[in-house]
Amino acid sequence: METLNCETIREEEVSIMICRIPDEHDTFFDSHQLPEFYAEELHKISSDKRRREFITARVAMNQLLDKEVRIVYDKAGKPLLSNCEGHISISHSRKFLALIYHPCKAVGIDIECPSERVLKVSQRFLNDTELGYFEGHLLRIQIAWSVKEALYKMLGEDYVDFAASMLIHDFEPLERGRISCEDPRSGKVFEVEYMVHPEFNLAYSIM
Repeated sequence: METLNCETIREEEVSIMICRIPDEHDTFFDSHQLPEFYAEELHKISSDKRRREFITARVAMNQLLDKEVRIVYDKAGKPLLSNCEGHISISHSRKFLALIYHPCKAVGIDIECPSERVLKVSQRFLNDTELGYFEGHLLRIQIAWSVKEALYKMLGEDYVDFAASMLIHDFEPLERGRISCEDPRSGKVFEVEYMVHPEFNLAYSIM
């Protein structure tokens, strides 16, 4: 049986997996059939790309945890494990998939393939202070987007307004680093890890 092309990162209790999503002609999908409990959900997905993401995420999560688990979603669309303790988050971007798992702490992850499009929408998720820091600096803006997306996935709907609810101070991009993100409304500070890869940027947070 073919296996996924993945990189696994394990640090203390957190487990992260970054995978390439097989293309539509890959025999991977012939050799990996999902359990029957996914049949109805999978049947509703008409997009080939979305189907490949769906299958790959579930095979990868089983591989990451070394057992068969069932992924479901809460009312807000956040992924959960219905037959296993722990917290998960899932992200896709083009041909990449990222998963994170922690047995007892909330988590959020985001993977993004670099694109200049983020410059055009930066005012939607950066506040005036951040725009002053990052304006015209593509990599900083890309990292900031992933940091905020990862936090939103972890924290939920109270943080849907990225510009108002999250403030990132200026930083110098590294290949791998940590960013502090402040909630200006409450003064809470969250730590987010990030990494810059030639093909993607990744950010994740644990709380």
